[in-house]
Amino acid sequence: MTYPLSDDAGSDTARSQFVDNLQSLFKNLKEESASDDRMDITAVNNESELAELLTAKLGEDNQHPTSVDDRLEALLNGICG
Repeated sequence: MTYPLSDDAGSDTARSQFVDNLQSLFKNLKEESASDDRMDITAVNNESELAELLTAKLGEDNQHPTSVDDRLEALLNGICG
């Protein structure tokens, strides 16, 4: 199961009660972050992983100058264009 850690503006989202319910049902269930392993463009193998990488990077846009957005848009256009 996956769920977002941030919204479109890059702000943290509230954790769903559903996640807590699953963890109470399955005592050995461990939470993992898929983005931890995919922060490098060379690790991208499909469109879903690319979307995850771009979403993670674009969520940081409030902390970086506009040139970061331009580079990510060029990357996306180059890969999917």
